[in-house]
Amino acid sequence: MKKSSSIAAIFCMFALLCGCTNAAYSTNGNGSDGSSPVLSDSPADTSSENTDSLSSDMSSIDTSLSTSGNSEPQGVNIGGGMVMFGTAVDSTELEEFSLAAYTEGYTFGEVENEFLDTLDNADIKELYMNAQILCKLLSTSAIRPTSKVLDNGHTRAQICFDGCMYGESGYTYESFKKAYLSAFTNEATEKILQDQYYLDYNGALFYVYGASGGNALKVHREYELISKTDSAVEFQCIVFSHDIDFKPSTEYDPALRDKYDKNIIDFKLVLTDNGWRAEKFLKADNHDEFLII
Repeated sequence: MKKSSSIAAIFCMFALLCGCTNAAYSTNGNGSDGSSPVLSDSPADTSSENTDSLSSDMSSIDTSLSTSGNSEPQGVNIGGGMVMFGTAVDSTELEEFSLAAYTEGYTFGEVENEFLDTLDNADIKELYMNAQILCKLLSTSAIRPTSKVLDNGHTRAQICFDGCMYGESGYTYESFKKAYLSAFTNEATEKILQDQYYLDYNGALFYVYGASGGNALKVHREYELISKTDSAVEFQCIVFSHDIDFKPSTEYDPALRDKYDKNIIDFKLVLTDNGWRAEKFLKADNHDEFLII
């Protein structure tokens, strides 16, 4: 509780210093030139069993930022309305982001696994897993920083921009974009990286702290195939939930089927020149609230 209060206090101070519109921006970090950052033109069922392994990275926020007496943390104006706290890892020490670090040991939920098996396509199943993991990373801020960033001798860099705090990852932005392009179409990747929670600073990937929340408690999901051809697969996921303040049970009761709130999530996977990619997918936060890309 004491740590949470400390983090909350620092967030309040950051808000006073900086201003949250979440968007991916690119800047060359030339200092206090006052230029506006430009939107990066880089194309940028979640099963509850996997939520813990991709939990929020909020605990890694550096609460030891330098201060002047009892005043707010002191940051450096790096231009474009951005203020940096701490010191960023040198560009020569940035590492390549690897999705494999998150797929190892990954398991599907029983319902979604059964549905994916009916599609009888191992490439599609692997794509679904990769896209699902990337969506979880996006909405839960669960990127694991590099060892260099987490080193005790390093003051982790954080950038305040437009009222939001972005944490240093230690990875190159291009390698992270490459991971997205391995799972999503060019158009979907561009939309994700421009509209959401990532920032490209001097080629380094920074990601916004925190995750959006929701009031819905998911209790059941069903999948339904809409169409399937050699080059495209469309299906839906119907998510049954109820307000967390009203808990008849955490177990799904078929007799109450019509009483639950229902969200229908559309998916579309297409075969491109580079293999199967997600054209329409979901983003799910750690409360299983769904947003369409």
